[in-house]
Amino acid sequence: MSTEKKQKRQPKRPKTGKGGYCDPPVASQFQPGQSGNRKGRPKGSKNLKTDLEDELNETIEFTERGERKTTSKRRAILKQLAAKAIKGDIRAATLLLKYAQDTDQSKQPESVDDDLLDTEAKRLREFVLREARKLKDTG
Repeated sequence: MSTEKKQKRQPKRPKTGKGGYCDPPVASQFQPGQSGNRKGRPKGSKNLKTDLEDELNETIEFTERGERKTTSKRRAILKQLAAKAIKGDIRAATLLLKYAQDTDQSKQPESVDDDLLDTEAKRLREFVLREARKLKDTG
């Protein structure tokens, strides 16, 4: 059994604004329309995810088989990772396969072809008509 002390609730006192427990002075209270964090995050500042996306989408130039090419940093990283995986780097292969699996799972199911829907609807209609004829013939 627990031996908890029950605390008595003190009755609510009307706030006077003079100061004291749960009643800060009026002068130090937030004014209407004023935030408590004046030097907070400036408007338009970006978070880490946005900064990372911007960085990975920047283009760089590189030489591949003696030819100058331009691509995004994201693509260049994937090319290097794939090259290391092919050379036998187990960590690179594992990471590359994990990324591939993650992208496969995040893909939305492709829309069903309209022709397929029409074919299925036609088959269903024919089935219903056949069953209706059977019932009419027997009944």
